[in-house]
Amino acid sequence: MSCRFAVVVICFALSGCSGGSGARDVGAGADVGADVGADVGADVGADADADADALTDADSAADLGLDFDAGPDADADADSSADSEADADTVEPPPVACEPGEACGSRLTVDGLCPGTCVLQDPELACLGTVAYGLCWPTPPGEVTPADGVLGGMRWHVDGHSEVSPAGEPVTLTLTATNDTGGSLSAFVALEVSPDWAVQATDFEGLAGITLPPGASKSLDVTLLPTRANVFEPWTWNILTVRVDGKGWSVPGIIGFGSADGPSCGGQHFPTSWCPDPACGTPIGGYYVSAACCDDVFYPGATCCTSADCFGIACVDGRCMAEAPNFSWANNAPTGHQRIVLVLVDQPDLTTGDVCADRSETLGPAYQLEQVEAWFDEVSQARLGRDTLSLQWTVRAGLVTEDFYSGSSYFFNDYFDALEAHLDAQGCAPFADYDKVVVVSPVIDLLGSTAQAATGGRIGSHTASIPLLFAHELGHTYGASDLYLDLGARFRYRVDLMGDNLGGYGPPTDGVLRGEIGYMDLDQDGVVDLAQFADAPDALVVSEITATASKKGTIELHYRIEGLQGGTTGRLVIPAVTITAGQSAPVLHQDTRAKKVLVIDPTAAPGESLTIRLEATYRYSDATFTPRVLTLDETVSVTVQ
Repeated sequence: MSCRFAVVVICFALSGCSGGSGARDVGAGADVGADVGADVGADVGADADADADALTDADSAADLGLDFDAGPDADADADSSADSEADADTVEPPPVACEPGEACGSRLTVDGLCPGTCVLQDPELACLGTVAYGLCWPTPPGEVTPADGVLGGMRWHVDGHSEVSPAGEPVTLTLTATNDTGGSLSAFVALEVSPDWAVQATDFEGLAGITLPPGASKSLDVTLLPTRANVFEPWTWNILTVRVDGKGWSVPGIIGFGSADGPSCGGQHFPTSWCPDPACGTPIGGYYVSAACCDDVFYPGATCCTSADCFGIACVDGRCMAEAPNFSWANNAPTGHQRIVLVLVDQPDLTTGDVCADRSETLGPAYQLEQVEAWFDEVSQARLGRDTLSLQWTVRAGLVTEDFYSGSSYFFNDYFDALEAHLDAQGCAPFADYDKVVVVSPVIDLLGSTAQAATGGRIGSHTASIPLLFAHELGHTYGASDLYLDLGARFRYRVDLMGDNLGGYGPPTDGVLRGEIGYMDLDQDGVVDLAQFADAPDALVVSEITATASKKGTIELHYRIEGLQGGTTGRLVIPAVTITAGQSAPVLHQDTRAKKVLVIDPTAAPGESLTIRLEATYRYSDATFTPRVLTLDETVSVTVQ
């Protein structure tokens, strides 16, 4: 690589950081949210749906480089006597050894071969858009080369212009008006300077107008001081505007950073971290606390270029990741059959009727809920070579807030609990029977967001009209984090689902999320992480447990709880386990990692046995969308190492 630096700064408390009872999401005030938020409405879904419908299954598979079988309907048209061809259609391709840099989208055979699709792993950070001014843009940011303009019959030209001017270094521009006509021209002339540029000297001062005979020219100098770097803000790339008889001619330009502000990358200088205002939150996403320079492209918000930068863990799209799920809000993985209940409250024309009735047959298509699964299916096909997720929606309506909630505040947790108790009293199927619960109401307090995910697969939203908003929130419940909370969203991640692209910039991509929720091989064992999960386990088992005395005088308990399915263990997301060590009081251990670590008091010395009781519960939906509950209550004896 021609240039590389990576700096990581510990995030300080910000209003834009995910935390509290839920992850901050769309509508939190970010520019992207303003571009894509509620104004997108149902049109976003409709446009995306139209794009999806334009592709047949065969087209989608061909685009992904997969073999496509037209299925029994197509085979029916073929010659029924062609037994050999029919047999060939049903023969599975033999398992193969994936090439270096690939991972299998299915579990390997006992011989270590891939019975499914080998998928290329491309964790290195690279620009998939346009490189300009040392930055990677999903779409071209626009030209800053000035063109001559004609105002009042006069041709205007600028000299002394540079595309990028470092902040704090004065710039002198010469603006020349030329009369190319056959007659004399006179015009009133005024100068407007953009807020990021301060006037130090100007020939326009006191100038009421100019008169030019045929063929004559007049040059006017203006010296400006660029006061604030705006290279990250293409909507501000204007130096000045000349006004002639009410019409304007603008000179574009970028204010960059100086050599004293940070290292050079791609011909420009950038600070390794940047906070443009004391609060580091105006606008939300207008700062970064980490950055990386990869192949002469600067990536604000990134922490790595390749996995070599991550001290033994994987680098995915500029973020170091140890394992999926990467975010503690996860309550399961995007695999298997999952039931989602969507509860609509205070919705026009939906305030009466049986609140327990399932209205998915009519309201599901109205809200285009099929797009949610369609997005995950497309990602799964690209990253594993097969679909892994099936969603079944239940839609309830006929509810108004005043029927069940009397609190003075509308915090999501309080509101959710009151709604759940009300529906239980009406005899509705309990929320516990569902893998995810989505509550839509315009009155919920979501801390300034349009939607918000909380622990336990719970989602609150002010609207149901943007289906990809639900996909974004589900991403949190599978372990994905927001990508719009720093400047990375405006460059590398702006077109991603977790960067708040809900269709406004075309179909959302899966940058970073692909590693965070299991669509990549983070542990480099040759299998995509999601393929290692059990989607319909028969039982819970303690597959690994050790106790190690630490130098601090404590004991570190390392353990792994997995699902036993068809005689094979597989990973599960189990957010909480109750641990009882010896005679100590039970401890609720919250940890979504596959191999969990709990620090306990030294109740046994090295070489002695320690009795550990583990209690856990795992809920899921089986292949018939029937809710299942598995419990674990196992006591084991381990020797302290």
